[in-house]
Amino acid sequence: VVSISLINADIWYRPLTRAIVIFCVILGLIVFFLAFFFLNMYAKNRALQRAQMRIHLEESLGEQWKALSETDRMTALFDRVSGERMVDELLKSSNTGMFLEIDIDQFKSINDSYGHQTGDQVILAVVDALRATFRSNDVMIRLGGDEFGVYAVGIIDRNMGRAIISRLFEKIRNL
Repeated sequence: VVSISLINADIWYRPLTRAIVIFCVILGLIVFFLAFFFLNMYAKNRALQRAQMRIHLEESLGEQWKALSETDRMTALFDRVSGERMVDELLKSSNTGMFLEIDIDQFKSINDSYGHQTGDQVILAVVDALRATFRSNDVMIRLGGDEFGVYAVGIIDRNMGRAIISRLFEKIRNL
């Protein structure tokens, strides 16, 4: 017994073809929307990263401008106004210490005899002696010209103060 069935291909394949086309269109739309979504997220992330970089750069520039506005250009010590403000803030917050004022004797004669470049070198050598003597939390100030001030935080004992001043003068004598 042999049985032969004839199937009309249009009836059989048309719904299948239609289903495949609909599936491909839906799949294409899903891929398109996912790609659009992820590309949009990527673009927003890149924009956010650029904004963060600009903010970081502006903060860094702000800190640099602040430092430049508060320090003496030649010595990089605090200028008079900023130094006085810092010492005032330390005193208001009960940070006692020792204040030392230094003036380079006969500095005008150094400038007159050897020139301003040599005078600048003398000032920088004295600043190096100050930095080598005092701590980073002490406030070192260029008061003007050849005058300097230092507020040594926590130095309240006279003998300790004398020892620090002696050490500073020893460094200056060895210049």
